[in-house]
Amino acid sequence: MNLSDFINTIQHQKPWLESLVHMNGALLLRGFPVYTASEFNQVVEAFGYDELPYVGGAAPRTNIVGRVFTANESPPDQKIHFHHEMAQVPEYPSELFFYCEEEPGMGEKLQ
Repeated sequence: MNLSDFINTIQHQKPWLESLVHMNGALLLRGFPVYTASEFNQVVEAFGYDELPYVGGAAPRTNIVGRVFTANESPPDQKIHFHHEMAQVPEYPSELFFYCEEEPGMGEKLQ
C-alpha cells in the first residue's frame, strides 16, 4: 500500500475508524507508509476534521508543517505537569493525533 492508497482508505473508511475510536478510546495505526511529518500531515488532513489552531498550550512547540507540531521543546530538567491538551482554552480539540518520526534508542528512558 502506498501513501495515496492509505489516505484514500482513511477517507472511505472514516465512519468505521471513528467507531473503533468510540469503542476503544483510541486507535493505533502501524505499518503504513508514513515516514515524514509532511506525510503525517496528509494523513491527519484525510480525516477531514476542522483545524483548531494551537494557541496557549502548556509546552513550547514549533510548527513543522500544516497541523504537525513538535511535542515539547522544554529543557529535559523541566517537568510538564499532567494536563489535557489545550484544556485551558475555550475551544479545545476533540481529536488528537500523535506521530513518532524517530523512535527512541534501546535502553533510553523517560526522565
